[in-house]
Amino acid sequence: MPNPSGKSPLDGWPRLRDDLTILETRGRMGALVVLVTDPISGETYEFGAEEWFLLQTFDGLTGADQAIQQFAAEFAIELSYEDIDSFVDSVMGWGLIEGFEPVEAVVEPAPAPDEAGSPRAPLEGDQVEDILPLSAAARHPPGDGKANRMGASSLDEPPLSWVWFDPSALFGLLGSRGLFLRSLFYVVPLLTATGFFALVNNVQPFLADFARFRAPLSLFHNLLFSMITVNLLTQIARGIICRQVGAGVPEFGIRMMIGLIPRFGVRVVGEDDLDRDNLIGLHGGTVLSRLGLLAFALTFWLITRPSGTGLSSIFLLLTVVSGISFFLTINPLINGSGYSLLSVLLGSPDLRQRANRALMCKLTGRPLPYNLRDSNRAALSAYALASMLFLFLLFGLILLFAAEWLEFNFSGTGVVIFLVLAGFLAVRFSSKLKERKANMNQKKADMQQALEARFGPERAEQIIQQVRGGGGGGLQSGGPLPPIEHEESADAPQPSGRRPWKRYVALLALFLVALLPYPFETGGPLQVLPSDRQEIYAEIESFVAEVLHVGNESLVAGTVVATLSSSEQQNDILTTKAKLLEQTAHLQELLNTPTAEDLALAQQRLQTTEVRAKFSRESANRLHQLYKSGDVSLDKYEDAKRKSEIDRLETLEEKANLARIESGPHPQEIEAARYEVQRLEEQQRFYQSELDRTQLIMPIDGRLVTENLHHMVGKYLDKGDLYATVENDRMVRVLIDVPQSDISEVAKNSTVRLKSWAYPERIFEGVVLDIAPVVTEESFGGVITVTAQIDNPDGLLKSGMTGYGKIEGETKMVFIAFTRAFVRFFRIEMWSWIP
Repeated sequence: MPNPSGKSPLDGWPRLRDDLTILETRGRMGALVVLVTDPISGETYEFGAEEWFLLQTFDGLTGADQAIQQFAAEFAIELSYEDIDSFVDSVMGWGLIEGFEPVEAVVEPAPAPDEAGSPRAPLEGDQVEDILPLSAAARHPPGDGKANRMGASSLDEPPLSWVWFDPSALFGLLGSRGLFLRSLFYVVPLLTATGFFALVNNVQPFLADFARFRAPLSLFHNLLFSMITVNLLTQIARGIICRQVGAGVPEFGIRMMIGLIPRFGVRVVGEDDLDRDNLIGLHGGTVLSRLGLLAFALTFWLITRPSGTGLSSIFLLLTVVSGISFFLTINPLINGSGYSLLSVLLGSPDLRQRANRALMCKLTGRPLPYNLRDSNRAALSAYALASMLFLFLLFGLILLFAAEWLEFNFSGTGVVIFLVLAGFLAVRFSSKLKERKANMNQKKADMQQALEARFGPERAEQIIQQVRGGGGGGLQSGGPLPPIEHEESADAPQPSGRRPWKRYVALLALFLVALLPYPFETGGPLQVLPSDRQEIYAEIESFVAEVLHVGNESLVAGTVVATLSSSEQQNDILTTKAKLLEQTAHLQELLNTPTAEDLALAQQRLQTTEVRAKFSRESANRLHQLYKSGDVSLDKYEDAKRKSEIDRLETLEEKANLARIESGPHPQEIEAARYEVQRLEEQQRFYQSELDRTQLIMPIDGRLVTENLHHMVGKYLDKGDLYATVENDRMVRVLIDVPQSDISEVAKNSTVRLKSWAYPERIFEGVVLDIAPVVTEESFGGVITVTAQIDNPDGLLKSGMTGYGKIEGETKMVFIAFTRAFVRFFRIEMWSWIP
């Protein structure tokens, strides 16, 4: 191969100077950092794991092809000749390359003794956990794997606040044989695809259910539910995965998030010793477990939604919380499994620190240190900026939500609580910054002390200033790292050598149980109604005069429960009664006419008038003769004639009167009198009914369910106003909303069992009376109302109570009974997805 660099007679390959002082240390996150100091120029250069690995090949012998192959084998990164040329040119420009002399081992002098003559103690601390003097002959050989340990991928988690127990044995048992992690990689994608299609085809029902179920929940309920479900399940999954990949999990307990919110957590040890494959399994498995929980909850929300039970709301809330958890976990912009997985895949265990340094150099105008892949520097700066913006946005939204929630629920007190919490978080953040700054200062002091012990105070200060100024070193480049064999931890579960007969027995038992007959029951939420319900209304306008029963009493039909004021009705009855007596007497008089006395009187009066008329006529005739003879005046004659005529008319009148009396009263007069009597009797009955209506009585046997009726005394009631409600609760009707998918299992006279929320320990039994002919559309789907009748001799079931009722169906095998919802999901829901 032609030499791309032309820097050495041995295939043009360079060689590091033997007099360089090399310090190997660890960064903040445990990443390898190598400080190379030129004793002649006094310059110090910083290199990452990749650059240091390549520098170790500068022995004048390796050659470009071999270096590229070794680098690719170590970091899974294919370097080009241009990358090699650029790096060699930079290192030669810094004066770190020798001429072409033969390689000689140069051993660095031992650390200078202190004043007492003994060597200085080795340095302690995370920032400088390992400082080693190296010569060109004592450096790590290429490909030994030491430069590629991925301890920096560990999550920077706070310690557990309360340690409950050591879960190593439990997680080791659950993670034995690697089944859990392998199942995640196979099951989760299939479950995710199912959940995705389920959500795409049911977006509107999902949003509607979320709005309906979320409204009554408080922030505390959401946090508690999240902690008990998603947080607990994911931490258990993480512990199992850790034990499966070889990491230790010695503690399980509670970790306080931001010092306020308790969360389940595990402490992971031995992660620094894991190779790339196991780190990918650890962090990738954590992400997959959260994705699997999200897909599982979403799928089961859709499966259980038609049932109308609270189970669908639980899966809905689990979907939302696990979705948020998955987003925060996989998001590489914040510390989490997503960030750690990205760091492992890119081979950059301190990816965030590199990105922050690149951004700061870009903002301050300082020169960027050398990197094998200069094109990544812009991406690192963008990543750091995006991480900062996302964190500001996330915390801003959290603070805004907390402020609105506290103000809405507690008004002014909520504002005070928010200010107190904000102050607490500010103080906590400030104390964390001070603690971190103190740790960094301590580590810098340890570094300076170690350098002073080696080079003296003045030279150590120069080296530190060179490192702080970024003169020469390089931000280490990222890239995938090859797998490195790791040693199994001492307490890692070992595969058992026993025969798996127990597993086969368990599978056989499970198979036999699945074939057992099972009394299948369907059901749904219920509402209790009385078998008979009536209401007592005021039938007249009046005041409540007296309350005889105050309510919540069992009474028989006809019992007077209250009376209204009846003075007006009583007065009307008395007046009508008097008129009725008068009219009745008149009718009796008509019916008894004529009497013998009336007839004799009429005859006597007729005889009297006839005699008087006779004498008057005779007198008039005599006077007429005398008038003619001139013996009587005309006036006297006219008076006698007038009197005779009057007596004649009176005789006729008396004859008519006698005839009338003899014939009796007219039938129509008698009929009219009778009608008048009947009218007065009806009027009397009406007024009596009005009086009766002033008494409010029980219409049926049952319970007077309205309470505190004594407060009604003196209240004016209009006609039709409700006074009280009566229910017959000895026998109740129960309305059960059965999902339409299960209505085929319901028949009349089927046995019904129900439990109410008031008496969860007691089962009430009855029979199906009726099945509604139409489907009622509810928010979760269509239901059909089934009416059942339940004996309620003790009166425990009250009107309006709710609960859950089960209706006896056909006997099925266990596996059929418990997989009906899944079969229906696949045969209908998934069938609808097929174009």
